[in-house]
Amino acid sequence: MADFNVSQQVQHAVMDPEGDVILELHDRTLLVSSKIISLASPVFKAMLGPSFTEGRPDASGRSTLKLPKDDPEAIHALFSMLHLQYQLSEADFNYKFLENLTVVADKYDCAKAVRALSTLFTQKLFELEKTWQSLDFGRLLCPAYVFDDPSLFRDVTRMLVYESADSNGIEFNASRYGMSEEMAELIPSEILAKLGYAERRMKTSLQADLEDLISPLLHQPIPSYRRRQKHLLRLRECKVEAINFFLVQLRSHCLWPLAKAFRERLSDILRRLDGLTFANREVLCQSCDSKGWVTSDEACDACNLGFDRQVYGIMEKARAFEGLCLDCVKSKTASWQEGTQTCRIRHNVQTAFSSGALGDGWRTSAE
Repeated sequence: MADFNVSQQVQHAVMDPEGDVILELHDRTLLVSSKIISLASPVFKAMLGPSFTEGRPDASGRSTLKLPKDDPEAIHALFSMLHLQYQLSEADFNYKFLENLTVVADKYDCAKAVRALSTLFTQKLFELEKTWQSLDFGRLLCPAYVFDDPSLFRDVTRMLVYESADSNGIEFNASRYGMSEEMAELIPSEILAKLGYAERRMKTSLQADLEDLISPLLHQPIPSYRRRQKHLLRLRECKVEAINFFLVQLRSHCLWPLAKAFRERLSDILRRLDGLTFANREVLCQSCDSKGWVTSDEACDACNLGFDRQVYGIMEKARAFEGLCLDCVKSKTASWQEGTQTCRIRHNVQTAFSSGALGDGWRTSAE
C-alpha cells in the first residue's frame, strides 16, 4: 500500500497501521480498519459497500469517507474506542462532549459498541460533582436512552421528576428539562410526556393527601366521656388550636396555601415537609390542663392527632416513584410502571442511587 501522507496543517491519527479507510473530518484525518467499523456500525458497513461510490477503494487500496459535519473530537473518541486505543483525559469529562458522542453514536448506529465508554463518562461526571443537585440530569437523559443504560435511565428520570423547576404554565418539553432540541430529537417524545404525567400525578396525590389530613379534623367525633355540654366547647377549641398549630407550621415553611406551594419542585416540597416540627401529646395536654379543661390522664383526641406520623407516611408515599423503566418505554408497554419478567431492572426494587447509597436527591443540598 502507498504511504498515508497528509498536509502538515491537518492532524493525523492512525487507529490501525494497516487500516484501509481514511476518515476526513473537519480538522483531522483518521486511518481506521474497515473490518472493525463495519462490525460496529451497520451505517459504515453500508457506506463501504458497493452501493456507495465514496466507499470504493482507490488505487492505493484505501477508501476515503468525508465526515465534515460531525464533531471531530467525538468521532475521534468513538473510533479510538472501537480500536481499543482511547486514552481518557480530565478535559473530556463534560456534558457537551458526552452529548456530541451520543449524537455520533446514534447517527452511525454504534451505541452498543461503545456503551462502556458512555458508562465510564457518566460515572466520572458523578464523581466530579459536589452534590446531586449540581448534576444536570436533563443532559444525561438522552445518553442514557441512546446507550441503552436502564439503570442510569431510571435514576435520571426519577430525579427529573423530583428536581424539575416550576412547571406552572410551562409545557413539558425539552427546554423544561434543560435539553437542547438536537438532543431531544434522539429520544421519543412520549418520554417527556411520561415525565410530565408522573410529576403532575405525584404533586396531585401529595396535595390531596395533605388536604385529607386537615379536613377530617373538623369532623372528628367527640369521645363519649366528653359528651357533656361543659366539655363540648372546650374540646372544639382544643381541636381548633391543634389544627391552627399545624397550619401555622405549614405556612412558616411556605407550604400553605397548598395550591401556591405545589408550584415548586417536588424535592423542595418534600424538604420543607421534612422540616416541620409538631407539638406532641404532652405539650398540648399541658396547654389544656393549664386552662382547667382536662387532666393529664384524660388527653383528648385533638391532642393526639399524630401529625408527625401521618405526614411521615405521606412523605414516604411521595418518595416512592422509582423512575421510568427503559425496557418498558422501548417496548411501548402500556403498564410502563408495572414491569415484566423481561425487564433488566426489577420494578419496585431500589437502585443504589434511589436507595440513598449515593445520596438522597431531595436532601443533599440541605445537608
